[in-house]
Amino acid sequence: MADSTFETRQVRFGYREQSDFDVPELVSAEFAEITCDPFDIDPGLIIHQLPNQHGSRNPVQQNTVHSTKGAVSKFSVNGPLDVADVDQFLYAHFQKVVEAGDTEYTKTFTYFTEHPNFASDEGHFLTWIKYFPESGTSQHVGGCIAPRFKITGERNGMLLFESDWVAYGTSDDDVTPSGTWTPPDGSNIVEFNDLTTGGATLTRGAGLTSPVAITLQSFELESVYEAMAIGANTTTGFERFGMANRSGTFKIDILRDGTVDEAISSMKVGEMVQLDLDFGNITITVTGKVESYEYHTEGLLAASLSCNMFGTYSTGSWGEPLTIVVLNSRDRSWPAA
Repeated sequence: MADSTFETRQVRFGYREQSDFDVPELVSAEFAEITCDPFDIDPGLIIHQLPNQHGSRNPVQQNTVHSTKGAVSKFSVNGPLDVADVDQFLYAHFQKVVEAGDTEYTKTFTYFTEHPNFASDEGHFLTWIKYFPESGTSQHVGGCIAPRFKITGERNGMLLFESDWVAYGTSDDDVTPSGTWTPPDGSNIVEFNDLTTGGATLTRGAGLTSPVAITLQSFELESVYEAMAIGANTTTGFERFGMANRSGTFKIDILRDGTVDEAISSMKVGEMVQLDLDFGNITITVTGKVESYEYHTEGLLAASLSCNMFGTYSTGSWGEPLTIVVLNSRDRSWPAA
């Protein structure tokens, strides 16, 4: 093997939409390469600790048993938000999408109400590859979903995403990708300054019907659920993922004005608020309750509002706590309704 000490920039990361939950896409297929922070893939090794009964004061090799049956590989993908890819990642998180037939193939992501049965190839999952330049050294995982997704942005910066992933089974660590990998050109990166005029609003009060424009300085939005291995399979140790205990938070830094004061009043009575952000090719709508606030007195007087995400509920009608819409002109042939 060649000396790889100085080859860190040659490591590449890519994904491919997967058809069968328990069958990763072939490494010879075409993969979409992304720009992201370097990451490691935890192969999900299970170590069983056995009683020490072998006549020695020291641990001996028989004291542990290593197994990959039931393994759930884990990794995190973080980087600039690129609308050419983010729809794939959002679908792997939300597990629900409606794709319109317009010229932008507008995709609307909300939380599922009917749990997908991954064992029947329902839902959305990806194959990921960590691509090393040396033959037979790359890592390959399939059946990947994203139980955590976070978007952040601040003035004069790019929108960034963070995501945690789990995979069906352990990783293959000795593959050689041979398909076409095309790097992104950066043209689809979303900047904070893409925020449209009047595109940041905060709404409070009954029915959430009267949005007020705010001067946004930064924001954070995070959505999380638990992904658990369930079911039985004699090869992998489990059959599919189950998703439960959904939660979320959002935080905004805005210039202090009357809207801030009203939001703080809403906090005291547990009133719902709604944040809407429009960056042109991606829009975000999230509802919740203000849990805390903090004033910043250095420079411009601004306030940080921290909120827990909640959906609205009234007389049997349930409102979406989080909706993200992506316009990227890519026909994915995803569900139209």
